[in-house]
Amino acid sequence: MRPWTGSWRWIMLVLLAWGTLLFYIGGHLVRDSEHPERSSRELSKILAKLERLKQQNEDLRRMAETLRLPDGQTDGGPGAMGKLRNLEEQLIKAKEKINSYRSPGKDQEELRRKVENGVRELWYFVRSELKKLTLVETGALQKHVDTLLQDLGHQQRSIMSDLYHLSQADGAGDWREKEAKELSDLVQNRITYLQNPQDCSKARKLLCNINKGCGYGCQLHHVVYCFMIAYGTQRTLILESQNWRYATGGWETVFKPVSDTCTDRTGASTGHWSGTLKIHFIFLFVVLRLNMGFFILCFLAS
Repeated sequence: MRPWTGSWRWIMLVLLAWGTLLFYIGGHLVRDSEHPERSSRELSKILAKLERLKQQNEDLRRMAETLRLPDGQTDGGPGAMGKLRNLEEQLIKAKEKINSYRSPGKDQEELRRKVENGVRELWYFVRSELKKLTLVETGALQKHVDTLLQDLGHQQRSIMSDLYHLSQADGAGDWREKEAKELSDLVQNRITYLQNPQDCSKARKLLCNINKGCGYGCQLHHVVYCFMIAYGTQRTLILESQNWRYATGGWETVFKPVSDTCTDRTGASTGHWSGTLKIHFIFLFVVLRLNMGFFILCFLAS
């Protein structure tokens, strides 16, 4: 009889729990029937939430449709998959860049605030002194202006000192120096590569005549402009400097040659600078001035 006694205990517990649940539900039903307006409001809220959930679900479905690759690209071969992998790599790099961001250090933030305060104080000082000028007598005006310029010089030097320390804070100065050296090495190596081609006879060339009708500094600027155009158009610079007014023997008698291996002026096709850059050997006109837009245009056209 003992096993049955244990079973009856479990049955009684289940019946008791079931009765309690019925009593709880019945109580709620009775209360809700006593307050139909509140029940109606709660039901309206529930329906409104369901409607918002349906709208959000529809919005998510449309977003998923727009992000999904077109049917022609899902199995479009290695081209589509390559673009997809490229986008994934860019996304990963962007996330790594965001995660690796380091907030400014204490020294950097303190110096930034110091510079900001210095600029604000400079404005207050200038505004105050300029207002005083209207009250200064004509005879004392020059002395007042000289004193003002001297005080402004002190303010300017103080701000420049703070800016220098700000540029060096938290290792920024070392980073800037490293970046500048890497950029310098890149440009130097590129110039060396362009100026010393493996086959000089097949290299595209740019002839620059140093004998421009101006002074020594102006002619050196002209050589620099020629180098910039040669660099931008990916050509080997040939410098024409015989009978140069400052060294009749030519550039090479006083300076290092612009090329160690390629000084030959020959080419498969020759011509003056024009709208096309396909000519093998180009005679460059005298450059009066050069802007960055022209340099970029030369680089893109090449």
